Amino acid sequence: MMLSASVRRFVFGPWLVLALVVVLAGCESGQQVQLWDMPVKKGAGKTEKARDGAADKAEAAPEKTSVAEEKTATGERPARTTPEQRERRRKVQKRSQTMAVSPPREIEYGSRIAILLPLSGEHGDAGRALLNAAQMALFDVAGEDFELMPIDTKGTREGAEVAAIEAVNQGASLVLGPLFSHSVKGAAPVTREAGINMVALSNDTTLAGDGVYLLGFLPGTQVARVVRHVRGQGDERFAGLVPDTGYGRTVLDAYRQAVKNAGGEMVRVRLYDPDAESYSELVKRFARYGKRHRALVQQRKKLKARGDQVAQQALARLEGRETYGGPGFDAVLIPDKGTRLRSVAALLPYFDVSPQEVTFMGTMLWNDPTLAREPALQGGLFAGSPHKSVKQFEKRYEKLYDSTPPRIAPLGYDATALAAVLARGGDGPDFSAEALTAPSGFVGINGLFRLTPKGLPDRRLAVMALEQDGIKVVAPAARTFATN
Repeated sequence: MMLSASVRRFVFGPWLVLALVVVLAGCESGQQVQLWDMPVKKGAGKTEKARDGAADKAEAAPEKTSVAEEKTATGERPARTTPEQRERRRKVQKRSQTMAVSPPREIEYGSRIAILLPLSGEHGDAGRALLNAAQMALFDVAGEDFELMPIDTKGTREGAEVAAIEAVNQGASLVLGPLFSHSVKGAAPVTREAGINMVALSNDTTLAGDGVYLLGFLPGTQVARVVRHVRGQGDERFAGLVPDTGYGRTVLDAYRQAVKNAGGEMVRVRLYDPDAESYSELVKRFARYGKRHRALVQQRKKLKARGDQVAQQALARLEGRETYGGPGFDAVLIPDKGTRLRSVAALLPYFDVSPQEVTFMGTMLWNDPTLAREPALQGGLFAGSPHKSVKQFEKRYEKLYDSTPPRIAPLGYDATALAAVLARGGDGPDFSAEALTAPSGFVGINGLFRLTPKGLPDRRLAVMALEQDGIKVVAPAARTFATN
């Protein structure tokens, strides 16, 4: 399947450009070229019925040859690939002789971008949602000579390798995806051998570098943002209740570093078994409930022994209390989600760790409004994408596809929009390392980001709070890289 300009205008109909800002000038100057709030494209005032009619006609119409294919056939433009690049591609194409992939095809005009996604198999729904989002960006941002090639990785390492070879054979100038780390491991050797850069949707930092750039959200970035915010509010002593998983340990390493960088102190950490039947004893020990309860008993004895009026008043204040003294920390991180998070969080106030006295923190796993149904999590903080742009995207996606997009869907939009913008450079398409790592960065649905020479994403995130009436922004994301 090839998605190109000539087809997409029928499929999607006219829509207002949602968002992509390309920061061309340095962040210090603050100058930006913005594609947000562009004029409505011709026909954007048509009714939904008219748009539906256009889509029906598109389905009935014969498939058109893409603009890129027409101009290639006439020989109007010279090939954009260099002899060295073509030689590297040929080496990869030799692999296809024993695989069920398409024969080599040279592109001589425009930009052909491959997007490798799990379009079938266990994670097919996620892959198709990412492709839907990519198609939205295709219409919003891409020029007429921009082609997007969706290729199924089947969600496996082997499938991703075959998909990458297919992308090389079809003349891809840039590869977007894959989504999973094991798929990136399968595809990356192919793209590296062919000399093609990859913008993967993974957040596995071990995969970054040597032509692989990550677009996923790094746990370290999320934790660092919320820790800086909480430290700025005066919290000094930090603790962590962390699931004993690969993700949990990755977050914990980042958490320790973030606390150190913010000038705080890590005072307590407990790892817990994600498959445990009960967390009661663990949280009780973490909260040092027994020690604090014994301290309460001793304090009451002392006050009763004194017997004066001041002591009587102090005793009255202790009525209904189960412990004496705080838990020994000002903020606690729980990088978990769903039912397990609710279970662990609810036990903290049960053992006298009050969310009114201790700041509860999480990661983007907390980006779920239903979590606020648990009273202990109300007011809990986490770092995430700018709320407004994501909500606008979700609303538009739902209108187009009649379904709610998963949280990862904006990555598909941003990756495709990034490629489309780089394809429209003044000197022609440029998907080089220099272009991808422009220090001024880009602003997409997920906010301001840039790709570093090491292949890692550098993002500016907002701080969000779980509230009864939804998720609220308590500290907006920075608009430049000059600030955090």
